[in-house]
Amino acid sequence: MFAKPNILRIILIGLAIGAGIFLSQGETPRRWSDQLLGGAISSFTAIRHSADWIRSWLGGGASARLRTLEDERVRLLAELAHREGILRENEVLRQALSLEEQGESGVIPASAVGFFREGRDEFLLLNRGARDGIGGGDVVVSRSGVLVGSVIEAGPRFSKVALLTSPTRSIDVLLAGGELRPVPQQGSGTGLRAIARGNNNRELVIDLVPQDADIKVGDLVVASPRATGGRRSLLIGEIREVRSAEHEVFKAIRAVHLFDPREEDVVVLLAP
Repeated sequence: MFAKPNILRIILIGLAIGAGIFLSQGETPRRWSDQLLGGAISSFTAIRHSADWIRSWLGGGASARLRTLEDERVRLLAELAHREGILRENEVLRQALSLEEQGESGVIPASAVGFFREGRDEFLLLNRGARDGIGGGDVVVSRSGVLVGSVIEAGPRFSKVALLTSPTRSIDVLLAGGELRPVPQQGSGTGLRAIARGNNNRELVIDLVPQDADIKVGDLVVASPRATGGRRSLLIGEIREVRSAEHEVFKAIRAVHLFDPREEDVVVLLAP
């Protein structure tokens, strides 16, 4: 069973001896071996030069080129951000002009530079203040026309806005159908009067809605004109939950405030 390995060992030893004899005979075998070794050395030299070039490209010029490309990418991103900011400002200005055309006596575009809480109440900090004509009681709306809240404090260069979602805030509202309509009269099929209270985290609780009122999920919550200085159809939110209890006088209704505090651009409507 050990015959085959012994035969292979004998064959390999014989080949080695034959190769030694062949290389020791004359110039031709030596020349052939020199050429073979010389070619191998040349190949290894070429490989080493290629490796040195790659190392140089990666270590020197490539790093500089990569830095240049990264600088260009950052520059383009900054330019895009600048253009986006200009487009956003133009949109806010168009809204301000539209509101002025609708009869607003004073409209001031502003940016929200902070959102914070004091206790459970929620506030925005705006970058416009008394020097711009803003004062306590002024109404704040979003870029899309949603009622945000009202100014409760105005410094020279800032304003503090209490959001409608603050638990200490409440507002007279009208519950409309699936679309905004002119403010209806009490007792009609839509536009039922109610009170909206803040409940934090973009939530509103709607009070004083009778059990027999035809209110459903998806209906809109609109600010009553008497709560906004006579302004009509200022959207506040959308009803998300309606529950009726057999022994309760009023329905339990929750709505979502359609203003997102992460929005930056708002408009301050100055009091007449």
